[in-house]
Amino acid sequence: MQRFISAWGLVACSIAAVVGCGSNNSPGGEGSGGVTGVSGSNGSGGLPVANGGATPLAGGSSNAGNSPGAGGSPGAGGSSMMNGAGGAGTAGVPGNGGVSASGGASSGGGPTTGGAANGGSTGTGGGSPGNGGSAGGGAPNCAKPTWDVTYNLDGSQFNVKDTPLGAGDQTNTATPPYTAANEIGPGTMVIRFTDVSGSPGSGPAMIMSYTMNDEFTVGTADTAQVHTDITEDAIAGACGAATGTYSGSSITWNSPGFTKLRSHGTTTCMGTLCSLGGLPNGTPQTQDDMGITQALNPFMFSNGVSNFTMAEVQHSKDSKSSTWISFVGKETMRVASCACQ
Repeated sequence: MQRFISAWGLVACSIAAVVGCGSNNSPGGEGSGGVTGVSGSNGSGGLPVANGGATPLAGGSSNAGNSPGAGGSPGAGGSSMMNGAGGAGTAGVPGNGGVSASGGASSGGGPTTGGAANGGSTGTGGGSPGNGGSAGGGAPNCAKPTWDVTYNLDGSQFNVKDTPLGAGDQTNTATPPYTAANEIGPGTMVIRFTDVSGSPGSGPAMIMSYTMNDEFTVGTADTAQVHTDITEDAIAGACGAATGTYSGSSITWNSPGFTKLRSHGTTTCMGTLCSLGGLPNGTPQTQDDMGITQALNPFMFSNGVSNFTMAEVQHSKDSKSSTWISFVGKETMRVASCACQ
């Protein structure tokens, strides 16, 4: 496991004026891209209006047979009308070209030209897919639908412990606006859950991305003060940076937890004890450590998958200090996705 003089090691070394303290660090990776939304389907074409126009008017009765009634106009999209009925004679029977009792055969009315039955125009296709989002109706149509749930990590902690005389011990909590000496953050995490009946459910789970800004200051300016500004990112492959199983109330993570973390940024020591510890006074030191694993305790969920907590777990340890992390997560967004192949 790669080792380097990290921020928390610098705190212990500087304040105790000890040279060469090291600690294990941890990193992380690229967040997964948004999941492509699903296009809406084309609207169905309109149905043609039913055939049939108005009922033709019957011819009036007459000994000589009246002129046939005019055919009704066709309905929109209807077929042509039948011929108008012939006039009925005194004893004649009405019909198309019916014969009057005393007159000649009445001419049937000319057929009314039927209108073309035009089908309705094709409906416009569905809306464009969301930008990295998902179909509004739930999980997309894929072999193994899943859900990516994004969490804000306010309330999570990065604790420095076991420094000489406790001089560098400090609990650092992710708290907006993230500016106080003992405030870290912001931090986010995306966890992928198996889709069960259109919602996150029991089954395989994985952390698709994790990032936390660990910026905090320990010590006092009259002795030694160390400012840490390091970002931790989970390095996620196609199937995440950590894998486990969601039981419906908790996720138990497979060993080793995070398979790779990247920790990168700067640490700056300020004060008279910096030089005694072999550290430059006021000069930022670049840190970039990759490939460190990180154990994870079970994530305990409440209100479905809306909230979770993780009990404190050791992050690093050396002869002069140890660091510990804990998580508090609150859901901010969920989008449908597909399981890795």
